[in-house]
Amino acid sequence: MVRASQPNWGQHGERGYVLYGKDDISSEERQEIDQLCQRIFEIEQELHRLSYIVAHLDDKQVFELSFDDLIGYGFETGA
Repeated sequence: MVRASQPNWGQHGERGYVLYGKDDISSEERQEIDQLCQRIFEIEQELHRLSYIVAHLDDKQVFELSFDDLIGYGFETGA
């Protein structure tokens, strides 16, 4: 189930949420939600890796990285 994107204001300033069932959302919308969730997961993993690097490496430390290493860290070829 998914919360509505627009708030549904309830009585006395309480916020009420409308939940939608599986059959209320098109397969395209579900696929888009799945892709967004996957991307969020990937971003969270990248943030975890970067925080690990920041926590364990000295700012003045220098590393020689191969092209494959750079690609592994998220750098793109630009093609």
